[in-house]
Amino acid sequence: MVIVAISGISGAGKTTLALRYAHREAHLFPDGQLYVDLHGSGADSPPVPPGTALSGILQSLRVPANEMPIGADARAAWYRSLVADRRMMIVLDDARDAAQVRPLLPSAPGCAVVITSRCRLTSLAAREGAHLVNLDVLTDREAQQLLTGLLGPARVAREPEAAMAIARGCFGLPLALAIVAARARASSHLPLAALARRLADPERAWSILDGGDPACDVRAAFSSELALVNSHARRLLRALAAAQPGSHIAAGVAADLAGGAAAPAGELLDELVMANLLREDPSGGFTMNGLLRLYLRSSLPGGRTTPEHSPRAVCGRVHEHGHWQSRTFCA
Repeated sequence: MVIVAISGISGAGKTTLALRYAHREAHLFPDGQLYVDLHGSGADSPPVPPGTALSGILQSLRVPANEMPIGADARAAWYRSLVADRRMMIVLDDARDAAQVRPLLPSAPGCAVVITSRCRLTSLAAREGAHLVNLDVLTDREAQQLLTGLLGPARVAREPEAAMAIARGCFGLPLALAIVAARARASSHLPLAALARRLADPERAWSILDGGDPACDVRAAFSSELALVNSHARRLLRALAAAQPGSHIAAGVAADLAGGAAAPAGELLDELVMANLLREDPSGGFTMNGLLRLYLRSSLPGGRTTPEHSPRAVCGRVHEHGHWQSRTFCA
């Protein structure tokens, strides 16, 4: 059985990639496809318990409600027996962790499972042999190509500089690009330059990155993702955002910014990397998506930056620590 686990930051296009792959490869699975939204991020509803998800799967497989087994283990056993000789594609979308996914894995060698999660499900690779795919954000060129596909070549050709400014202002996040493009299509008379100016204004950018509901709101996506890590890791991430790290920041700096957290800074950094809130670069440093950094700087609890996490205060602590890096800067 092939298992693929796709992870990435909120809005990176994990679900879109999984569904496009499932559609493209549907001919390889003549016995059908199953899709389950596990609500693992808890953005609009609590995570779906495995037993509840299995009940929905069994109903999709035409098991009558009055014959539904009691208990997750019994449901998992019946589910696996029903698909044992079938070739099916199972998409498990927005998983919270490996524990939520494991009872939903079939045992049939002819099946394939595609999982999406905001967190890297490394234990699935270790125990179940899953293939891990970490989805990065788009490059500037890819972002402009996506924008061109969403708006049409003619409109982008009329304002190429504004289109590039929008692509860069979305920091490669497909969700952000899709929201801005939708606003541009809804107001076809509005110049792209006007949208680019709003996107470049920290006071107005978030209004243009709100698609009208929590499922299409960049701030809501970041907020729900931050809720997946513990408070000490969130505190460290906010401190790193306030310091506006460049391409490298030393572990000693991160430890100082952690400000005496209960867990060692290394553990907190690992948690942030596993949650795709930070990316580890080849030099051993860490990078943060630009939109996430802006969100953290402008949207701390209470709606305002605290003195402890202000850029000036954080930069002062880093200088005092003695690990200031030449490529790290404060705005």
